[in-house]
Amino acid sequence: MAPRLDGHRPRPDRCGAVLLHRIPLAALLAVALAAACARSEREPPAPTPVAGTPTVAATAPAGTPEASPAEVRVAYLNLMSPIVVDVTDPVASETFAERLGMVIDAARVVTPDIFAVSEATWTKQHGSAWAKLAAGLAMEGSSFARATPWFPGQSEEESDALRDLVGFEEGEYLLVRSPYAILRSERKTLNPRVSEAEARAALHVVVRGPGSLGEFDVYVARLAGNEETRLAQARDLLVWVELTRGRGLVLLFLGLESPPDSPVARLFTERGYLDVAAPFGALPTCCRPTVLSETPQPPLSVRTDYIFTNGWPASAVVTFAEEPRVLEGGKLLYASDHAGLAAAIPVPESVRQEGAPDATSAPGP
Repeated sequence: MAPRLDGHRPRPDRCGAVLLHRIPLAALLAVALAAACARSEREPPAPTPVAGTPTVAATAPAGTPEASPAEVRVAYLNLMSPIVVDVTDPVASETFAERLGMVIDAARVVTPDIFAVSEATWTKQHGSAWAKLAAGLAMEGSSFARATPWFPGQSEEESDALRDLVGFEEGEYLLVRSPYAILRSERKTLNPRVSEAEARAALHVVVRGPGSLGEFDVYVARLAGNEETRLAQARDLLVWVELTRGRGLVLLFLGLESPPDSPVARLFTERGYLDVAAPFGALPTCCRPTVLSETPQPPLSVRTDYIFTNGWPASAVVTFAEEPRVLEGGKLLYASDHAGLAAAIPVPESVRQEGAPDATSAPGP
């Protein structure tokens, strides 16, 4: 039964590094820049804000105050990139269109106001995953935070040229549903890199909520590498969060590749951020060895995906996008190798009555 809010074995990173690391960097950049100078109509669109068909809020009479929400409904999912790094196992790519449709169907059940995704991709073969999500869910999209391909020292224009040459990009994305609106966004490369060919990126989006909820900050990131690398990336991310966040609600949607009792996850709770899923049981989200199988796969065993807030607890948390679809011929298809995490976060009465809290009254760190 589909979950409702009312009521690990880490895999190799799908970053394309297998294809890129054997090519000398200087030669690759030269070819990429030459390709950029000869762009044609086949060039992919730049990853600027993407809007599908946003829902339209009813127009209130002039002067009528906008109602404050009782709760903010949020969701996070690792989409499992279609980028193939093993030519003998193209399942992630071959099933991607149907899997993305399954994600849309599952997200419609949990009806998030804010939907964050990791391993969001554009590829020459499949087009833009985030544009299809925005259109299918009638949500507004943010700017895309590209993680790969992006070599050390590259400008954004050079990274764009490299994307055009290799025919893919992967990173973080955020969608919101009206009357929530995206005001601005920014990207950060997390330090340290995983390798010369792969960086991990964080996305920061400032969202305007209805009524007295006002402006709040949303961050999306997926860490990668060994535990030491991920700990350093987490510290780098937290410094950036503290430098860029405002006074209101803070939401962190994170793929940590670590269980809740790990040093990486504890770093966030020790800094005062609340893991909203912790009171609701195990809620495993990771990881399937494949998305296509003849028989049902064993249950997921560990939670490696997180929704943190600055002290705002959830009234309900569920996993979603975890049930397989039976294909013609009897095989079972799963939406991703991860399950999604969805939460309902009540807006404190003090915020609903008085507006966004100031720095002294805001819950959390």
